Amino acid sequence: MKSTNRIGVLGLGIFGTALARSLTDNGVQVIGIDEDMDHVREVMDDIDYAVQADFTQIDQLQEAGIDQCQTVVIASSLHLEDVILAIMNLEQLGVSEIIVKSKNESHKEVLKRVGAHKVILPERDMGVQIGQLLSQSPTQSLLAIDEQHEVIEFKVKPEWIGKTISELDLRSRYHVNIIAIGSVDTKRLDVTITPDQVVQADNYFVGITEDLSAMDHLRKYKNSRVRL
Repeated sequence: MKSTNRIGVLGLGIFGTALARSLTDNGVQVIGIDEDMDHVREVMDDIDYAVQADFTQIDQLQEAGIDQCQTVVIASSLHLEDVILAIMNLEQLGVSEIIVKSKNESHKEVLKRVGAHKVILPERDMGVQIGQLLSQSPTQSLLAIDEQHEVIEFKVKPEWIGKTISELDLRSRYHVNIIAIGSVDTKRLDVTITPDQVVQADNYFVGITEDLSAMDHLRKYKNSRVRL
């Protein structure tokens, strides 16, 4: 029987790993799949089930339990033909909602035609929103992953400056899984985050959350630019 509280994540790169961990932190059962065993090892202690498998092979998806998921996110966009095969496999397995990460608009149209219910372009969407942040445009959502989970963006509080990511512990305090740190001054976005990275005054965070009450708390901070 398919579960609404079980989500499959196919591809455990930077985006897929951050998504899988954030979903788990928010009480969702996650099945994570990647061909690279190093990627699998990285998350196997953090999510319910991580397995090395080829998501272009329907039997391997079924063996991993993907057929028990109502929602599956294809978080890898490296090879279009592999993503298309994965979509076809998920349709065959009866997955109700197929969300696909894409790297460009032309791929987006193809993916929709072959069965993707929603296609996201994280890099493009993030770039647009960073531009809006720098130009002081009105706030709006960075990215809705599904009906519950949002990619959000917010500036650092004064008391966070000079502290490390580990010391802030934003995952426990605000239920936000940080996936990138941006700099207003240099106009750069860094997705390679380490626990000992020190927060600077010009930084802003990009993260994944579903805890709107935590976001309300951040929104009360007058300089925050939380995107919901």
